[in-house]
Amino acid sequence: MNEIISSILEAEKKADEIITSAGLQSKSLIMEAEKKADKIRNDAVTDFKSFRKESVLLTDKKAEEVYAEEIEKGNKKAFEIKESIEGKTNSVSDEIVKRILDKFRA
Repeated sequence: MNEIISSILEAEKKADEIITSAGLQSKSLIMEAEKKADKIRNDAVTDFKSFRKESVLLTDKKAEEVYAEEIEKGNKKAFEIKESIEGKTNSVSDEIVKRILDKFRA
């Protein structure tokens, strides 16, 4: 009978050891999984920040290109207008001066 009781106690002791060992392994696995999850999350945040920074730089570059193109178009249009009225302004200003002088002479 003592052997049976001893055998049962030994089995209970082994069961407790197995449960304790399983609990420790479980905690270790959970901690490792949390570390991996943190690393994945941090890597994702870093990648996103890098992507966002690159996107902002590309957008700024494109905006500068569009701005430069629009400025160039505006400069060309202004030059065309200036060229088109250049000969006309002298005759118009001469006409205005003539009209003013004619009013003072009258």
